[in-house]
Amino acid sequence: MNNLEEFRGFLEKIFSEALVLHSPDKIVFNYLHELGEDLSEGVVEKERNELVSISRQTFISGGIDLVATGKSAIQMAEGALRIFGDSIKRGLVITNQEVKTSQGEIRSSPAEPKSLYGSENTKSEGNRGYTGGSEGNTKQTGGTGAFYKRCVAEPENFKIVYSSHPIPDEKSRYAGEVLLDFCKKSSKEGTLLYLLSGGTSSMVNYPRPPLTTAEKGEISGILMKNGIEIGDLNAVRSYFSQVKNGGLLNFIQSDTVINLILSDVLDNDPSVIGSGMLSYRLISAKRVVEIIKSFGGLRRKIASSTPENRGKATRFPSDLEKVTTSSAELEKTATFSLGLEEEKIASENLTKNKNPDSEKPVTSKAISKAIKSAEEFRGDSYQTQGMNPTIQKAIKFAEKFGDTKPPARNEVFRRIIDSNQAMVEDIAKLIRKAGFNVAVNPEPISGKIENAVTELINKKNELLQTFSDFNSNFNTALSSTPNPVPNPNHIPNLTGKDNTTPKIHPNAKPFFYISGGEVGVQVRGSGKGGRNTEFAMRMAKEIQSGDMVFMSVGSDGIDGSSQFAGAIVDSETYQKSISKGLNFESYLHNSDSGTWVEKLGCGIKTGQTGVNLADLIILVLL
Repeated sequence: MNNLEEFRGFLEKIFSEALVLHSPDKIVFNYLHELGEDLSEGVVEKERNELVSISRQTFISGGIDLVATGKSAIQMAEGALRIFGDSIKRGLVITNQEVKTSQGEIRSSPAEPKSLYGSENTKSEGNRGYTGGSEGNTKQTGGTGAFYKRCVAEPENFKIVYSSHPIPDEKSRYAGEVLLDFCKKSSKEGTLLYLLSGGTSSMVNYPRPPLTTAEKGEISGILMKNGIEIGDLNAVRSYFSQVKNGGLLNFIQSDTVINLILSDVLDNDPSVIGSGMLSYRLISAKRVVEIIKSFGGLRRKIASSTPENRGKATRFPSDLEKVTTSSAELEKTATFSLGLEEEKIASENLTKNKNPDSEKPVTSKAISKAIKSAEEFRGDSYQTQGMNPTIQKAIKFAEKFGDTKPPARNEVFRRIIDSNQAMVEDIAKLIRKAGFNVAVNPEPISGKIENAVTELINKKNELLQTFSDFNSNFNTALSSTPNPVPNPNHIPNLTGKDNTTPKIHPNAKPFFYISGGEVGVQVRGSGKGGRNTEFAMRMAKEIQSGDMVFMSVGSDGIDGSSQFAGAIVDSETYQKSISKGLNFESYLHNSDSGTWVEKLGCGIKTGQTGVNLADLIILVLL
């Protein structure tokens, strides 16, 4: 490969291969296969200072009630069905994804492998490495239609509930009611097997009174629009729920509870993934109030009293900061601005370009009036007018309710069976197998997207300097007899972990820097986009000098409100956008990164993948 386009294609190919490796049905099948060996001897696991003992006989004696929730629920359920077969007596799937055959019919399941927990104690080696059904027959990676088959054959015992994501609504409430009813009827002598994946937080909703489902959805929408990260968002969701944060355990009748988890959370905290349906953590009322105030538009600084601090105030909620053609609204926007210096810069840009939300140009008179209003503002102040009534209600409830209480029971056999880190490591292996040098970021990229871009650019500069220093020393050594020649296989400590650092030599590039991640993006306008397309868009402007390719992509295949999973940009993308007449700042301000990448043809379109392991970020230095 010797050009940018070839490397763009290579990255997309690597991503597709990683999706196949991490197909949820395959992950569940293979894990349960290995677990069968442990259960034959009995397992004692220390979980959160509690001993949980599971034996093979306990696992199957009373039958299995299967629950699967989240974006990967269908595929996870099918993986379990292929292991346990008829030992699963009841099943419930809650998801937002419809898995149907290309003909619109339920496809018959392939011949079932011998159950590990049936009458025979031996296992067939042929069962290992299950790769799912035939490719192309379902919308998601893998899948056999096995769960659909059971739903048709036993509708009284097997059910699929289609719910909503990312904002909970009445479908989510209905799903919560069905889940509670299912758990209340679970067999005391049997096992409840809960397969959990990301997206559950929105799809299962059973709010704590007096909050309603609509109000919880409204709160989630406000917090997400203002750039909240998943950990804080799920803390709020859990706090106001009767079933999250371990609350569902209060309704389960089964003596044995097994929780297998696909993690879409970067630190793999089970109490955060899916808002911890079976995992409890203390959530303080004080912390919940702080989060809501930080991201709910309640208390944002709009001016500073000292000259040196002016211009450093926090941006006001996105619905108030949008610049419009109305002079009155511009004046309002300026008052809630980051500061005078940035407002003046924005005004200069707007006088040259049309407002992205209107075909009418913004008048210089309106801008001058807005700036004058901002310049006349003095003193440290926080704007609280127009506080959302639902936000007010939530805060009052938290202040009255106090800290969360643990569930009556907390004995769960819990395992995270796939994660963002595992997917990143597999991608690194695939790239190394192709003959390229790779470094894996030991810490996933998170936080505000602006900071994430800065972090990645700093790493890029560090890598380039490493190459430059080594090549300089290498060439000097070759031309100087007394000095020893540097070892071309020297391994510099680029990542802090020896096992993830690449071998550097004079021809080290192409070089791949890989990271997991999930950045926070504040929605500023009404455009189409998401954190991955915006990350790629911002990086396109930063990698113009030198030959580089950058990819940011969501493993679930859906990036925000866009039609893409993410995007791949290179050193020429930004200039191409200029030549096409695309105003970078206008698209960015309107949160319209999805449209920007679409016009440039650099979006990655997969549709819903069924995989949900957060985001993948790759920078290639050519």
